[in-house]
Amino acid sequence: MSGSPASEPATDQKADDSAATIAGLNQRLAALEEEAKMAKAAPQPTAVDDAPLRRMVAATLLDISAQRGEPYAALLQTAKPLAPDPAALAPLETFASTGIPSARELGRQLIATMPKLMPDKAPATDSFADRFQARAERLVKIERTDAVAGPDRAAIVSRLTADGQAGDLDAALKELKALAPADRAPVQSWIDKAEARGKALAAAHSFATAALGALQKTSR
Repeated sequence: MSGSPASEPATDQKADDSAATIAGLNQRLAALEEEAKMAKAAPQPTAVDDAPLRRMVAATLLDISAQRGEPYAALLQTAKPLAPDPAALAPLETFASTGIPSARELGRQLIATMPKLMPDKAPATDSFADRFQARAERLVKIERTDAVAGPDRAAIVSRLTADGQAGDLDAALKELKALAPADRAPVQSWIDKAEARGKALAAAHSFATAALGALQKTSR
């Protein structure tokens, strides 16, 4: 029994140490739990969606290149994945590698096709020189800058020539579409090109306008 009284204080000290350790651990756990609750309650940072901005930049560059008549194949490929409806950009494919021709350029091409609309009235027995002179005389008439009123072919050609010189493609297309399909057949390729130009420019402008509108909505 000698030694029992001395060992009791040591045992009590160990118990106190263990209790203190447990208490410290409990405090630390409580602190960790509180930190976890606060972290969970705090708003989490959200990822920034930069698609509207990238779409707007791509659409704007595409529209500028289209209007300037510059090739835009690379810009078109960049824009397609960003477009809500890639099919809406299909009209731009026609001129992607060459650039959209200007109204002045198409106007000159229209004037060059005008002899095709003038009937060749030279008799089959005429010589080559006579036929050449007849065509030359028609070209002189076609190159007049004043538009002539009237439904006859010469008047129509005169008005189309004036439209071509002014680069007024809308007026030229309206004039040509008023002709019977057989009458406008010689210049149908020009009509198709002019209409394709209009659709391409409209597609580029519409895409740019929609992209800018979408960006403004997300920035509010």
